[in-house]
Amino acid sequence: MKNVISFIGFSKSGKTAVISEIVEFLSNKGYKIGVIKHTKDFEIDKKGKDSWRIYSAGADVMVLSPVKMALQVHLNENLSLDRIFEKIPEFFKEHDLIITEGFKREFEKAIAVAKDRRELDELFEVIKKERGSLDGILAIVIGDNDIQHKSENPCEVMVFKPSQIKDLAEFVLRSLGL
Repeated sequence: MKNVISFIGFSKSGKTAVISEIVEFLSNKGYKIGVIKHTKDFEIDKKGKDSWRIYSAGADVMVLSPVKMALQVHLNENLSLDRIFEKIPEFFKEHDLIITEGFKREFEKAIAVAKDRRELDELFEVIKKERGSLDGILAIVIGDNDIQHKSENPCEVMVFKPSQIKDLAEFVLRSLGL
C-alpha cells in the first residue's frame, strides 16, 4: 500500500487524539481514511452476547449493523503490517489514506508523537535499537515547547504541536503525494 502513514509513540503520548482530529479534518475534505491500530489486547464485544459466545467457541466472527462492522479473527501469529495488507487488501482498496497507530517497530513513513522532549528521546532510543536508525520519520508532534524547529531534533524533521492539525494533515498529504 503506497498511501500509509504511521503515528508512533508510547502509550498516552497523544497519538489517538492527533489521529482522531486528522481523520475528522481529512474526512470533512472528502478523503476516505482507514486506520489500523495495534494494541496489546482489546475487546469489541461484551461477555455473554451472541457474537462473544460464538467467537469464544472458536469461530471467526463478523459483527454487522446498518452503520458499522467489526471482524474478529483468531490469530496464530502477531501480524506485521505487510501481513495485514496481504490478508485484507480488499478492505483498504477504496481508501485514499491508511493511518497506522502503534507500529513503532515497523513503518516506512512515520510521525513521532510525544508529550515532551524526554519521552521523544526515549522513543528514538527504542526505534534506533530496534531498527538501527530513525529513517522514515517524517515529522514530530510534541506537546511541550522543548523543540520548536526541525534543527532542534535528532531527525531534523518538521515539528508540529498537537493543535496544528490542519498543518499536520496537509503535511501528511504532501508527504504521500496526495
